[in-house]
Amino acid sequence: MFEIGNELEVAQIDGIGPNAVTCIVIDNLYKNPDEVRKFALTHRGEAGKINEQCDFGDRLAIPHKDIRNIKEVIDDFVRNRAIWNNWYDELSYETSWKNAEFLVNFTSHQTLVNNPLGLVPHQDTYLKFQLPSRFGVVIYLNTPEECEGGTNFYSYLDKQGLERSLLYEKQFTEMTSADNKCTKTYQDLFTELQMSSALKIEAEIGMRYNRMLIYPVDVLHAPSMAPGWFKNNERIAQVLFL
Repeated sequence: MFEIGNELEVAQIDGIGPNAVTCIVIDNLYKNPDEVRKFALTHRGEAGKINEQCDFGDRLAIPHKDIRNIKEVIDDFVRNRAIWNNWYDELSYETSWKNAEFLVNFTSHQTLVNNPLGLVPHQDTYLKFQLPSRFGVVIYLNTPEECEGGTNFYSYLDKQGLERSLLYEKQFTEMTSADNKCTKTYQDLFTELQMSSALKIEAEIGMRYNRMLIYPVDVLHAPSMAPGWFKNNERIAQVLFL
């Protein structure tokens, strides 16, 4: 089910933001993406709420040995130290693969109506809260007619890698209730982020069915979402943390 396609299209996007971050974009990843999508949707009811401060929606997690089929493709790029300025670490990478599951995030318009904080750019790891993984992987499983937005990479006050204790976190404390809910509406927070002079979109990678992104986990990013998007279907994204 997770067999690699025969016509991969690869783009290396360099020089993103002040840290000159790289993102690898691979199209036509799966040979049979419809099977992967169907498997995710068949098990949709097993997904639970994402229990993370920086991420919102539901996440499906199923052990499946065949997801390692895509490892050979990811290996070629992750192990190229020249791309990542020696960010790659063999031990953490192989350990992450041993623990890897079929992870799929489901997000919708209603997800962000319920808690708009999902709009706020985040990092998958921070200096004072580090994951063993070094890379994030996103694989879009929405069919062409469903695709909207994608993934944005940001800087905050000209920084792309932050500590959670910096002003960035404090800026959003005033709009967060004790139970980690946003006190602003989806539309209001969307507008505020768009108008922010501190946040800057450094790159926008569009969503495309069967497209995979590989990026460093310590860089600010967020799903590209806007009010009204994904009302009739969910944003479906397979994720890996390696």
